[in-house]
Amino acid sequence: KRSGAIQHKSNLFISSKLVEIFGIDLRSLALFRIAVALVSLWDLYDRATDLSPHYADSGILPRWFVAGRLWNENWFASIYFITGAPFFIAILFIVHASISFSLLIGYRTWLSTFLSWFFLTSLHDRNTLITHSGDWLHSCLLFWSMFLPLGKYFSVDAVLKKESGPHPPDQPSYRGHFTPILESLFHPRDTSHLHISVGAIAFAIQIFVMYFTAYYHKTGVEWRETYTATWLSLQVDFFRTSFGDFLVAFPNLCKMLTWSVHLWQGWGYLLFYSPILTGPCKAFCIFGYLAMHIGFGLCLRLGQFTLITCAAVLGLIPSWIWDELAKTFTSNTSYKITYLLNNPMARRWTAILTTFSLIP
Repeated sequence: KRSGAIQHKSNLFISSKLVEIFGIDLRSLALFRIAVALVSLWDLYDRATDLSPHYADSGILPRWFVAGRLWNENWFASIYFITGAPFFIAILFIVHASISFSLLIGYRTWLSTFLSWFFLTSLHDRNTLITHSGDWLHSCLLFWSMFLPLGKYFSVDAVLKKESGPHPPDQPSYRGHFTPILESLFHPRDTSHLHISVGAIAFAIQIFVMYFTAYYHKTGVEWRETYTATWLSLQVDFFRTSFGDFLVAFPNLCKMLTWSVHLWQGWGYLLFYSPILTGPCKAFCIFGYLAMHIGFGLCLRLGQFTLITCAAVLGLIPSWIWDELAKTFTSNTSYKITYLLNNPMARRWTAILTTFSLIP
């Protein structure tokens, strides 16, 4: 019996640790949903400023030219090919924006995610001449999002589920103090907020493959020997920002940044799967990538690329961050919401408060 109990505890430990390593926090997925929806809305606004030149028949790529010269029967058909009139294209943009807003608030989350992916891919296929890597990453992230529970937290769907459920929504109470890092050296943390599935693993791999391939293709001497890649990229005036104007005056600092970017793109993601100090290592990995992309955005005008990569990385924030924030802001504090069960308005507002609280 004793050996069986030990075996059971060992199996439980291993399974919990694997979930902690490969799982994605549901709160982070909700944050990603909000971020990617905001990026979609900003992208639509940016594209709408050149709606006629880029998407109408009077623009640079009319539908008849695409059908005659660029059409591929095996490729995805765009809904934006149904019209070439600017007015009706504007209507499609409004529908697309409405779907993105629905995703933002988490209403009919799966359907909103699917339609967002469909409309975004249609938009890209309508004019492939103006797309870039950030656009395709945006589309890939929305595709994998269809296999993830993006609406579990901070969403209208969660409010409606709590409001219509058979039991009144409960507000979690937190008591305690900051957990020392060494305490979680090997011990797996609470996995109740974690989601693990093929979609979750594929979502993370999609992001890390981007970094590894970027590292793999950086084979020039400016990346691996002289470390002048950052300084050389800042020589392009069209892309350089005002902060880039300042940074280009420090070539030695640019060399250090080149070395750091190359190293982090090639090996930083390994920290995300560390079995030791999993939470802190994941946090260090994620905030390292966030800092890298924010640095790119400060120095170069990269448009949507900076925004969508930051949104992607936010979806991988580990539970360790959320849990420590909860303990920090609610230390030695417990709270309880009391309301009339037979009052629909009270039930609804309680569901809203417990769903959209910062630390659910």
